[in-house]
Amino acid sequence: MWSFETFAMRLKPSFQTILTYKTNNIGKNIRRETDKLLSFDELQSPLSAMLALPSPSPLLLKGRSLFNRSHAVSLNALQRIDENSQVNVQITFTNDRNEATSLRHSDFYTNSGIKTIENRKQYLEKSNDLFAKIKYENNAKNHYLKNELSGDFSWNKQWLNEQGTQPHKMMGNLPIYTLRDNFSIMKKYGKRLITLQSKNIMDVRPQQLYVDSLAQSINQHYYETNTDVSGSLRIGRFILSEQVGVNAGEHRFTSDLVGVPDSIGLLMGKSSFTFASFYTNPSIEYMVKDFNFTLSGDMSYNHYKYSLDNGQSKFLFSPNLHIKWKATATWTFSANASINTMQINAAQFYPTLVLQDYQYMNKGLAGYNLNKEKSVGIGVVYSDALKGTSIRLRITKSFGNSPYTSTQDFVGNYIVESLTQGDTKYNSWNMSLIGSQGIGFLKGKLNVTAFYNTMNSYMVQNSQRMPYDTKNLNITSNLDIGLIKGVDINYKLTYGFHQMKMPAFGKTSNLNSWKHEGSLRLPLCKVLSLETLTEYYHNEIAQKEFKDMFFQDFTLIFKAKHFDLSLAWNNVFNNKNYSYGINNTLSSSFSNQDIRGRELMLSFYYKP
Repeated sequence: MWSFETFAMRLKPSFQTILTYKTNNIGKNIRRETDKLLSFDELQSPLSAMLALPSPSPLLLKGRSLFNRSHAVSLNALQRIDENSQVNVQITFTNDRNEATSLRHSDFYTNSGIKTIENRKQYLEKSNDLFAKIKYENNAKNHYLKNELSGDFSWNKQWLNEQGTQPHKMMGNLPIYTLRDNFSIMKKYGKRLITLQSKNIMDVRPQQLYVDSLAQSINQHYYETNTDVSGSLRIGRFILSEQVGVNAGEHRFTSDLVGVPDSIGLLMGKSSFTFASFYTNPSIEYMVKDFNFTLSGDMSYNHYKYSLDNGQSKFLFSPNLHIKWKATATWTFSANASINTMQINAAQFYPTLVLQDYQYMNKGLAGYNLNKEKSVGIGVVYSDALKGTSIRLRITKSFGNSPYTSTQDFVGNYIVESLTQGDTKYNSWNMSLIGSQGIGFLKGKLNVTAFYNTMNSYMVQNSQRMPYDTKNLNITSNLDIGLIKGVDINYKLTYGFHQMKMPAFGKTSNLNSWKHEGSLRLPLCKVLSLETLTEYYHNEIAQKEFKDMFFQDFTLIFKAKHFDLSLAWNNVFNNKNYSYGINNTLSSSFSNQDIRGRELMLSFYYKP
């Protein structure tokens, strides 16, 4: 085993640069080096992974389930042009190889009985990822200008060999090339601030999938541009804001499927879908004493054109009301109500069948009807810094009407998924609770996070309507204790519950999972310390059948002035697999995945 990390840095008044290199095969995921941490203000491609091998999760237990050989190199450079402007360049390249092996048992609930598949999966993935960005900034007295040009390129190949009920050999060539350009300028005019933004994205996916003697090839190109001007004005207790913009895009699609009977559907074809939108998002905010009222509305005129029909135009309006009341210095209450009309998904318009893997096929739908959702929510925040108490509670009720219904048809050895015309009504409850409390006598802190979701909906399976209800509950509690100086104790409990009711079959699938995690940092002397990690899993792997798994790690650390030494002994009890269950729409799966065995590693850290 190996793990190596190093960096070089040079700092000058007008120029700064950092070069890093990392490599390991001990289960550290360094592919995240190319992941963006903040992308909430960028255009996102609607293209999904239409070709996807049903592989075991290589990151299920973080490092315990990742059999990898990884390399990453990155360069960051900053050049100052003058006192107001600078240019920043970032380049990151990762090369990654990982393997995974598991045994998966899947039950598919149908109106003709339960279809069971049990396969042994052997998965291999090789990927090269390149991320590059150049950013120019100019921060002057009366304006701020920024332009970012970035490219995200992924060359990914996957192999999957399945043995069992349905043996198959699969290979996927799944490259993704994405370019983005984001421009913005904020300029002051007296007491007013005007912002102009222009965002652009291009996503190209020329991909192939080979399943035994079958061959699927698709080529997707997606382009989108969005330019808007926004500003705000304060008049007494009122704040008026406005955003006006234009948004346009195109999705081009080509598909060719070889080896499947023509009787299933159209196997080869091409299409394009274009859209243009003129929108305005006005809002008015009113503040009086401890109350804050905000009324906003998203309005847009949209034109859609699918290459295989005449297209349509639609006017959309989505109002939203938000009320906030700061009752006391520690209590804050909020409420909101909204009616949201969701935009058409350009990626759902395509004419052919697409083979996703050896079992699933997807079929596009040319439909211009819109999904409308109404929601109401309340929130409570309690914060008392002196007592070390913080509580955030949020409850939301949503109910909507989709003009389409999800379909699932069993055709021979394939499951064809699509949408069909026909209203689907659904409703859901969502609750989130985040709390923390300082514990003085333990010199510690307790954190609790809980998420609850319940939803009622249905789909059409083999031309028969199938209702299903789901419930999800996830609770995480974390206790930190620092009662003894230099000794850090942490205990973390995670509980998960997922229920799927299928009234048409008279069946209910309940899955529970428990994870106990404890860590201890104990100083043995001035330069020597011991760290331990204990994990205990209690997972439901079949209905009312549980699997217990126990992991223990030890790390001995020696610290000197210019170097550190650590001796890590991981998975002391040499467990070789991890078992878990998951519920999907009208199906349940139970997996037994291979994990890393017992490992002993000596590490050296040099600190110049």
